[in-house]
Amino acid sequence: MPRGGGTSCGGTSGRHETPPASELQRLTWTKKGGSNNHLDQVYPRIYIGDMYAAKDKRSLRARLITHVLNAADGKFNVNTGAGFYRDMRITYYGVEAFDMPGFDISPFFYPAADFIKSALGSPTGKVLVHCAMGLSRSSSLVLGYLMIHEGLTLAQALKAVSEHRNVCPNRGFLEQLRSLDSRLRCGALPGPSGALPGPSGALPGPSGALPGPSGALPGALPGPSGALPGPSGALPRPSGALPGPSGALPGLSGHS
Repeated sequence: MPRGGGTSCGGTSGRHETPPASELQRLTWTKKGGSNNHLDQVYPRIYIGDMYAAKDKRSLRARLITHVLNAADGKFNVNTGAGFYRDMRITYYGVEAFDMPGFDISPFFYPAADFIKSALGSPTGKVLVHCAMGLSRSSSLVLGYLMIHEGLTLAQALKAVSEHRNVCPNRGFLEQLRSLDSRLRCGALPGPSGALPGPSGALPGPSGALPGPSGALPGALPGPSGALPGPSGALPRPSGALPGPSGALPGLSGHS
């Protein structure tokens, strides 16, 4: 993953450059007066919160939360699960991530972004994205959503979120978000609708089939009669003479 300086792509005009991590870190923790809230709305109908917000059903009902994305799912994290919300009309999605710089959270960027997008697909949908403290894992997934589905750059997403809540993705997550930002801006990362071929790597069907066992190339030009060469594949006669009008080979009577 890129480290240190910014990464860029494109020509001299319209070129996008992903800022270095040191510059991006200055965009975090910028909310004046800090934030002591257990959850904050950081984008229309998107909330980031901690484990206490995730377990406060009264607060969730008051805010009409319809979806919960737990970025710290699992036995050794915030172990709520879908069963915790069974008495509420809440759709749950869990991501078992750990807040460590060496943890690869990038495989969850697209599934989490799609879950958030699905939640907001309803006019009344509201989603809480939380982890243990509402700082690193949850914010990383929200930033990924804003980049993937809202078209924001990483710097723009950080500014948008930090205006409402102080967040701080760990340095490993920040590097993974930088990589996502660079790929999205360069058009090198296909989304779910542009997925790469599956394990079989199969080529297109009959219209794009490979040559059959005979080795004949597709679309071969037909011979004079319009027929393809027969099985014998015989070469022309040595004389190379063409048939006469009657189809017979010319005789030897044409002497003077």
